Amino acid sequence: MEIVKEKDHIVICGWNQYTEEVLQVLTTHGTMANTPIILISELSVDDVDSLRLKYDNYNLRFLRGNYAHEDVLLRANIAKAKFALILADTAGNHPKDRIDERTTLASLTIKSIAPSIKIIAEILDGENKPHLKRANVDEIIVRGENIGALLASAINSPGLPKIFSSLLSLGDGNKLLRVEIPRTFIGKTFKELSSFYREKQHAILIGLVMEKKVMTLEDLLSDDTSVIDKFIKEKIKESRRDIFSKKEETQFVINPDDGYIINDGEFAVILSRVVSVK
Repeated sequence: MEIVKEKDHIVICGWNQYTEEVLQVLTTHGTMANTPIILISELSVDDVDSLRLKYDNYNLRFLRGNYAHEDVLLRANIAKAKFALILADTAGNHPKDRIDERTTLASLTIKSIAPSIKIIAEILDGENKPHLKRANVDEIIVRGENIGALLASAINSPGLPKIFSSLLSLGDGNKLLRVEIPRTFIGKTFKELSSFYREKQHAILIGLVMEKKVMTLEDLLSDDTSVIDKFIKEKIKESRRDIFSKKEETQFVINPDDGYIINDGEFAVILSRVVSVK
């Protein structure tokens, strides 16, 4: 019943055949080797002990329990976490046809505890995407999505699937990264920023992404507890409507014109050589 005290950590919920690859990317072959990672799962004690030995050199901890339960999430200090990754869980004795349902329930529970946390969720059925969107999940990964396009590309553009595999595989090599743009390039052109990454970091600038801040009711109301503020909140609750519930999608621009002006709040997506962390 140990309670996690870390902050700005990553909480991984669930276990399936891809979880260990996730751990390897985040630790052995990643750039987040020093970031605390908490894995919540219902793996057997023997399996957990084996993983603990394998990742003994990394800041990786384990909590046994059902990640859809609030008390387990609180033990993982989810309120202070930076990211939550919910995997399509196959561990434990839960019905296999309700995996996406548990993912949705966990997402709702996590957001109720930590509204500002970033959630990445894996689902098996793309038809369940709307449920995750209503739960304000930031990134939704549908297992097997885009496989058809990838297979077709082997015919239309031979060799392209191997390039994708290389970019996503473990180990040293060129990787797609989202990085902060130096403040000095805000207001400058895409061409100038592209030249900077190519000359200074031997990287290729692919595009730009921006995450818009979601406006909440608290952003509009004052910090005090005035009668007017209380009245507005009560009326919205009575109407059972959340006029600020619509979540902004992440905006991205791929390969814009050279004259595109870099905006404040944007991040660069670059193809860069990454050296594995040992």
